[in-house]
Amino acid sequence: MENYTVQSDPPQVNPELTLRSSYAMIGVLSVFYAAMFIAGLIGNFAVLLIVLRNRHMRSVTNIFICNLSAADLLVTIFVEPLTLLQNIFIGNALK
Repeated sequence: MENYTVQSDPPQVNPELTLRSSYAMIGVLSVFYAAMFIAGLIGNFAVLLIVLRNRHMRSVTNIFICNLSAADLLVTIFVEPLTLLQNIFIGNALK
């Protein structure tokens, strides 16, 4: 069994954030992400409120749907804004 070592320098990282997308693309992305963010918040809060306020809606299936809605709220709040920033500053560099 042979072992080979490759000597290479790590890629240099620019400490300044540079835009990888045009301003028009940033505007389009921002509008679509804002629409997704607002729809996600309103829809998931509505599911939680409806199921938790009405006693006859508290079945095992609906509680499971509430758990999915709560998880989706967390993704909407914490992941979507970061994904927008990643798409603006990194773009297709990783693809």
